[in-house]
Amino acid sequence: MSGGKGSDDYYTLLGVTKSATNEEIKKAYRKLALKWHPDKNPDDKENAEKTFKKISEAYEVLSDADKRSVYDRHGKEGLQRGGGSSGSPSGFSSFHFTDPNEIFRQMFGTNDIFSLFNGGGAQRRSRGSNDFFSDFGFSGPGSSFFNAFGDSGGMSGQSSFFSSSSMGGGAAGGRFTQSSSSSSTQIINGKKVTTKTVQKTVNGKTTVTKTVIKNGEETVTVEENGRLTSETVNGKRKAIKKN
Repeated sequence: MSGGKGSDDYYTLLGVTKSATNEEIKKAYRKLALKWHPDKNPDDKENAEKTFKKISEAYEVLSDADKRSVYDRHGKEGLQRGGGSSGSPSGFSSFHFTDPNEIFRQMFGTNDIFSLFNGGGAQRRSRGSNDFFSDFGFSGPGSSFFNAFGDSGGMSGQSSFFSSSSMGGGAAGGRFTQSSSSSSTQIINGKKVTTKTVQKTVNGKTTVTKTVIKNGEETVTVEENGRLTSETVNGKRKAIKKN
């Protein structure tokens, strides 16, 4: 249950149970808001805008204890009546939803979804970047975060990049690790091509894993120090020609 298609029930829209905690509701909103943000889905913008609005409505109600209580007892009609089962007020007048873009801005610190990958928005908060990414169930930048955006609806020319390095020592001597990852989506000859590249260097040995998704076909290649060692197409390994 995610994305809100086919249902107007707020819990179903967010993919959470009726016993969900505020943190679970917030985490569900964050993930779905990134997935269905209209700027992220230019090829399906009308549907994305409708879904994005529904997700925002669901979060706004379920994240507020009073409104959630009214919704649980009386549904949407209770909110429209102001909380009373027979039209009587219950702490607030008839409910008016906040603009979805404003809810997104309050949550992430920006309305520019792509700035979140360039040190902007929520990453400017005092929380560590790993905490931000863990909200979506990923261990940190450069892992599988881009999967939260799916492989559809990417904007032409958009790209993201992350890099890090570390050095450690041990009985066998020092160990230097450097890694970087990038993701880009382009429209080439009217067709979308998504490329994800992860490069990791450990003590001078560089491994580059490149994933290209084009016309529904996923090709993954692995190179070690510039030499192709593995290639798979839609999960099926191809033979590597020896030089």
